[in-house]
Amino acid sequence: MPNFLDEHPGRRFVVRQQSGARPRLALHLEMSGFLRSWAVPRGPSPDPAEKRLAIELERAPEGDEAVWDYGSCTAVQDPEGGYRSGKLLFELRGQKLRGVWTLVRTDGKQWLLIKETGDPHVRRGGSFAEGPVLPAQSGVDAVRAELLSLGAPRRRVAAAEVQPMLAEVQPRPFSDPEWIFELKYDGFRAIAAREGGRAVLHYRRGSEATRVYPDLAAALRALPVEHVGLDGPIWSGPRRSCPRPSSSSTCSDSRIWTCGPCRSRSASGSCASCCRTWALCGTWTTSRGVARRCSAACGSWGWRV
Repeated sequence: MPNFLDEHPGRRFVVRQQSGARPRLALHLEMSGFLRSWAVPRGPSPDPAEKRLAIELERAPEGDEAVWDYGSCTAVQDPEGGYRSGKLLFELRGQKLRGVWTLVRTDGKQWLLIKETGDPHVRRGGSFAEGPVLPAQSGVDAVRAELLSLGAPRRRVAAAEVQPMLAEVQPRPFSDPEWIFELKYDGFRAIAAREGGRAVLHYRRGSEATRVYPDLAAALRALPVEHVGLDGPIWSGPRRSCPRPSSSSTCSDSRIWTCGPCRSRSASGSCASCCRTWALCGTWTTSRGVARRCSAACGSWGWRV
C-alpha cells in the first residue's frame, strides 16, 4: 500500500464525543495543515457493509467534549485531489479505528464513511466500544481538584522508586463506600510507567521486564501523557472461565523466540549470537511455533519491540 504522506509527517485524526442523552461523534482529519470535520451520527463501523452517514462540518464544534478515539492518519491517495473528486482514502492508526477507510461524497455536504476490506481490522457484524478513550476536560479538572483538596503532592514519580500496593489481611469481609472492590487476577505483579516517552516495566522485586512484554511497552509509549505510573498484575486474557496463574505464564512463555540461522533463544526478541537484532533475522518463531509478521518496512518475522 503506498504511503503518500511519508514525506509529510505529523498527520493526525481525532474523533470527539459530545455528551448528552444520545452522544454524537465527530471525525476530524488533518489535511494540508488544518482539520476537516464530519459529524457521524451513528458512529464508525468495522463492517464494510455498514456505510455510515457523515455530514461535513464548516468548522470543528467547540465545547466540553471527550475524545472517543485519536491517532495518526496516512493518506493512501492525494488528499486534496481526493477531496475535490469526492473520495478520500486513508489509513488510521488509533486506539479503536485502525486500517484503511474511505469517505465518499454522495450529495453536497453528505458523505459515507466506509471501512475498506483487505486488512485484518475488518469485523463483519462488529462494533466499537461506546466509551471515550480520554475524558472531557471538565472530568480531568474535577479529578485534579479533588486530588489537590486531599493534599496529594505534585511531583514526578520514577517507576524504580514506586513500591507496589500490597493487600492487608482483615478479620472479616466488609462494605465501605470509601473502598472499591474488584476481582483479583493472578498474574505477574509489576510497576509500569511512561517516563518522557520511554516505556518502563519492573517486576515487584525490581527486575527489568520491559523487553519481556513488548506489546505492553508499545501501549505505554502510546499513552497521551509524558509521565505516568501504574501498579497492577500482568495477566493475559481469559482462556478458561476463571483467572488462573497459568494464563499469565502462557503470556510470558509465548515471547521466547528462536533465531532461525543460529537457533539461539531469547525472551527479548534480540539475537545475541549472529545478527544481534530480530529485524535482520527474518525467521523468528515463538516457542509454540506461531510466527508474527513485523509491520515495519523490513517485513521480517518477529515480535515488534
